[in-house]
Amino acid sequence: MQALTTSYQRLRSREGRYTGEINNLPQVEKELKGILRQQGIKERLYVFLLQKREEAALSYAITSPTIKIVDFAYTGSIPISPKRNIILLGAFLIGLGLPFSFLYLKFLLDTKVNNRAEIENELTGLSVFGEVPQLSNSQPKMLKRNDQSALAEAFRIFRTNLLHQLKFSKSQDSATDNSKVIYVTSSIKGEGKTFTANNLARVIASSNKKVLLIGADLRNPQIHMYYNFDRDLPGVSDYLFNENLDIRSIIQKGKSDFKNLDILSSGSVPPNPAELLVEDRFEELIDVAKSIYDYVIVDTAPTIYVTDTFLISKYADVTVYLVKQGLTEKKLLHHIKEVNSKNKLNHMALVLNGVISDTNFGYGYGYVYNEKKKPFYKFW
Repeated sequence: MQALTTSYQRLRSREGRYTGEINNLPQVEKELKGILRQQGIKERLYVFLLQKREEAALSYAITSPTIKIVDFAYTGSIPISPKRNIILLGAFLIGLGLPFSFLYLKFLLDTKVNNRAEIENELTGLSVFGEVPQLSNSQPKMLKRNDQSALAEAFRIFRTNLLHQLKFSKSQDSATDNSKVIYVTSSIKGEGKTFTANNLARVIASSNKKVLLIGADLRNPQIHMYYNFDRDLPGVSDYLFNENLDIRSIIQKGKSDFKNLDILSSGSVPPNPAELLVEDRFEELIDVAKSIYDYVIVDTAPTIYVTDTFLISKYADVTVYLVKQGLTEKKLLHHIKEVNSKNKLNHMALVLNGVISDTNFGYGYGYVYNEKKKPFYKFW
């Protein structure tokens, strides 16, 4: 009995499994039909493509070609482009043209005096007696006693050349036996005439000569700015206006560290400086100064702006004319040439001011032993 029951249950289990498989047959059949359908479609497509391939092969076989090779291309050993020689020639011409164009524009736009050669080429009848170096803002603008700077050496060279010119002028004209009146002027403002007059007076005074520095630029006095006194102190204009004023009473003494250097300032600014200078009173001033001092340095007005310097030029033994590098226009050299050709100023001596330190502005600069420390990176 137990065996029958077991057999019955086994059959029931098998029946259930087969029943499930039978129920899944429609879904399996559906998937099989889908696969067969896709297979048929791809088979027909493949056959179609094979037919087209055969048709194309037959069409190509029976059609003559429309393109024929007439001749095969050939090449040379030298490339046609780029042409090397033309490129090298063009590069050479451009290499020459660009620098020349730059220099041409530079020289065309540069209207300032840049070196001594430009002055000497333009002013053939005049000589450059000295070159004053350009100073930085930190460097002192006035010479000191026993000064060994480049500025001091430049003014010593200038002093030597200038005193030689004074001796030459003395030998040429018997009326200048007491040649010692030196005018300092320029074409325009800012070229350094007052600066030059001041330091020239100092360097001459350092050689134990009595020197009087006179401020004759009555319209724009500048001498007082270098020394510790008021601009309105009695000076040249007051002496010319007041006939009762003695020149010795208005000379400033002890204003500098050079005991031989005295100063006569311009005084108060007058309304009619040209009329004051043209009178004989200025000649008297110069005569008195020459009788007291060895050298008289006169700081005068610029020659372009006013006629003051020309009015008193006959009293000068030598006229120092300032040209400043990088400031003076080249066209002003024609003005200097005209002034010299018409003898408007006596014995003109040119000075180039503001020379840049990397140019040669005089022999002897730095001819003093200065012990230099080695750089930290040099241990030998």
